[in-house]
Amino acid sequence: MTAQRITGRQIDQLTEGHDAKIARLIERTIDSINTVEEQLASHLRWIEDAAGRIRRALADGTHLNSLGEFQRNPADADRLIALRAEHWQMLIHLIGTEAAVKVSKREF
Repeated sequence: MTAQRITGRQIDQLTEGHDAKIARLIERTIDSINTVEEQLASHLRWIEDAAGRIRRALADGTHLNSLGEFQRNPADADRLIALRAEHWQMLIHLIGTEAAVKVSKREF
């Protein structure tokens, strides 16, 4: 997963014509989406890298961490996935399903 930010220009397009309070909620929701998607992408890269290190260690017969190699990172990734879903649900409520799908595909 590569986090592709929703840009300021795109946010301006989405908030255009909305009441100032709703526009601010849309902007804040999109900022939250951008943040959580960046964090999730980082966690997933870490997990992929760790899996590679573990495969190499097992192939080399190297000892692994007795406390676990992944520690809590998979749980953190799951938490970020759930948080991402919550932010997208909020955006759907604010701008509608069709518009939110276009935003998710960056088709605007």
